[in-house]
Amino acid sequence: MPTDTERHETVDVVLVNPPSSPEQEFGLLSAAGAPRPPLNLLNLGAVLIEHGYTVKIVDGAAHRLDADAMVETIVAAAPRFVGFTSMTAFIHTSGATAAGLKTRLPNVPIIIGGIHVSTLPEETMDLFPAFDFGVVGEGDVTIVELLQALEQDRDPADVAGLMIRTPDGPRRTTPREPVEDLDVLPLPAWHLLPDYVTTYQPTASRRTRLPSAYIVTSRGCPFKCTFCNNVVHGRRFRSYSVDYIMSMVTFLVREYGIRDLTIYDENLALQRKRIDELCRRLKESQLDLTWSCDARADCIDDELAALMYEAGCRAIWFGMESGNADVLKRYRKALNLEDLEQATRLCKKHGINACGSFIIAGPTETPATIKDTIRFAKRIPLAHFVPIFYTPVPGTSDYPQIAEHGSADLNYRSATMTRVTFVPDGMTVGSVYYWYVRAMLSWYGRPRVLWQFVRHVGPLGLARTGMSFLWQGCKAILGAAVGRRKLPRAAPSTPSQIESNVESSRPRRAA
Repeated sequence: MPTDTERHETVDVVLVNPPSSPEQEFGLLSAAGAPRPPLNLLNLGAVLIEHGYTVKIVDGAAHRLDADAMVETIVAAAPRFVGFTSMTAFIHTSGATAAGLKTRLPNVPIIIGGIHVSTLPEETMDLFPAFDFGVVGEGDVTIVELLQALEQDRDPADVAGLMIRTPDGPRRTTPREPVEDLDVLPLPAWHLLPDYVTTYQPTASRRTRLPSAYIVTSRGCPFKCTFCNNVVHGRRFRSYSVDYIMSMVTFLVREYGIRDLTIYDENLALQRKRIDELCRRLKESQLDLTWSCDARADCIDDELAALMYEAGCRAIWFGMESGNADVLKRYRKALNLEDLEQATRLCKKHGINACGSFIIAGPTETPATIKDTIRFAKRIPLAHFVPIFYTPVPGTSDYPQIAEHGSADLNYRSATMTRVTFVPDGMTVGSVYYWYVRAMLSWYGRPRVLWQFVRHVGPLGLARTGMSFLWQGCKAILGAAVGRRKLPRAAPSTPSQIESNVESSRPRRAA
């Protein structure tokens, strides 16, 4: 429920991150999970503030609010506009919260943005009538133009990048081009999350020191992995200048006392000139920062690894996906196993923790290919190993033909990547859970790795995470086996899949 202070706080715009639970976000590893800040809302909030609007962010995920509590908190702020962001897995929760809100604030326009509506704009507006407008693609410019049009009684149909409602049904306006020069955008409005430093700490595998924070320094990814949706930011890589990045970093250090950063780009090292200059500037700044990032293995060479360490980099996360060459090729990673191994060995040589994420049980996978992944992950010098369940989601190149490769749960609520939603031919739900648990125990169960883990999170952290993982893993395996859980073999947009999501779109209390 809102506090007394919140009851008297009125704003122009409330931006909403929908409710979710640790189990939804982190699955079997929920004990080790930590909430991530809604960085997209910090960017939108900053743009709105720059144009004279007062803004509040309500983060249901971080504060574990259910739909009713979300509605009460939003209503207490008496906003003139409300904007939701949502991934596919939480679109139903967003829709339910919006429906509850519409009964309390029927004249307040409710806007939905994010990856799901950008991927399926017409369907989203059809399934969730409480959303008055949808923002398709990047919203930095669109949101301001929409609010100005509504305030000035101008036709929103003239605003690019929208889904609008008409008497003939939802209609899409002219597409909006992505922001070309990111430096024109204001710094993220970190103050909109008053508990930014205490609540949004990166997980132990990503941070080196506290307090720690997330930043993003680029948008867009030019690669074509079959399981990835990049509809919002597109394939064209665009980045903030190094001057802008240093402004962000310096602000966080001076205003929040940040000592460590997670640079949450798709691939920080994509442009060699930019990463070289950023490392040089960080070294010269004497800010005493450590940081981690994500990068492609083929972007890391000996010279760059040395430079990154000198600039404070202590961990690089690689999307490795598989230890089987054929599976890796099928995912169109444009990488080979030698690239992955060389990058990890260069990281180790220069004192950087190489961390790998791997997909378990994707299309064409078998127990033999999963064994290859486990063996590969144990052979190379990884500091952290994170397997994730293959999850078919709209907007990926795999999605339209997923039924050709196995059975899938295509209900959007299930698309969290933390539970089994796809079973390749020849496997079962129970066997997928079994191989996931086996991979974790095989990699982390080695004495050297266990000792490193204890040093990193402490004995209590190991006990808490390990016991929770084992308990939830055993429950998942036994539940699938005893209940003989099976997934339907339905292609996307078939009547059964559409009916599943229509049924799920009916309002219910959030988990």
